[in-house]
Amino acid sequence: MITGIMDIFDENCDSVEIDLHKLNELIRINLEIAYGLRQ
Repeated sequence: MITGIMDIFDENCDSVEIDLHKLNELIRINLEIAYGLRQ
């Protein structure tokens, strides 16, 4: 999953450093939602 997302950002290197924190937030939220749905 993460490698696929990073492949997208590799095309726009300038935006990687800016969006990493937002990207980590989205991944964390999605993991929490997925974990909640499994219970």
